[in-house]
Amino acid sequence: MNKNLQNYKDMLDYFQHYLDKSYVVAETFGGPSIYFHEKALEWQQKDFLSERHVEYIYATLVAWGMHRMGEGGAKMPDFDKFKKSILEVKEKLSIWKDLKIEQLSEQELNALLPKLTEVCFSINASISDSHVVSSSKTLAHILPNLVCPMDRHYTLDFFNMSLGNEDKEHKFFQFVMRQMWEFYQDKHHLKSIKLGDSFCKSYPKVFDNLIIAYMKEHPQA
Repeated sequence: MNKNLQNYKDMLDYFQHYLDKSYVVAETFGGPSIYFHEKALEWQQKDFLSERHVEYIYATLVAWGMHRMGEGGAKMPDFDKFKKSILEVKEKLSIWKDLKIEQLSEQELNALLPKLTEVCFSINASISDSHVVSSSKTLAHILPNLVCPMDRHYTLDFFNMSLGNEDKEHKFFQFVMRQMWEFYQDKHHLKSIKLGDSFCKSYPKVFDNLIIAYMKEHPQA
């Protein structure tokens, strides 16, 4: 078994157990983490990439730990720089707005991934050298049915991967996207999942919730 997929295989072996736990993942976050996330998704539907939509994404990222006051820790750019980088690729994002990961053919996924990766890493959501976490979390609120948020602790540790340079980040983003797509090729998964509240509104977020649920139960995995 590829060590990068060992946790994934374990999660599949006890899929229903982790699915049940995934529905209550939101309870461990709460407060502004949920509020701004819900608002960002609401405005994604109301007025795609409007000033208000982008503002709520920006606020969500702060609530999700992408910006910490004081010295050290994650830092985000000024709002205007963040917004500008998104609006520069708005045309492409608008084309992909209604795409759903579970409905893509393999051919469509293969054609999309290089373009989506380029757009993802063009978004200025962090002033650090690492961008996959902040940019994927941004995209998850622009294309919530297509992209899952990726986290340094949960997602990277779940797949036993590390980041070191831009090429590795690009490969990691595409790896997770492909793994999520393969996960939803299993119709049993689609039938078992009940979409509902703010942290379970889309299949990509449920995939993220499953990873979080697994890592909370196996923090040393």
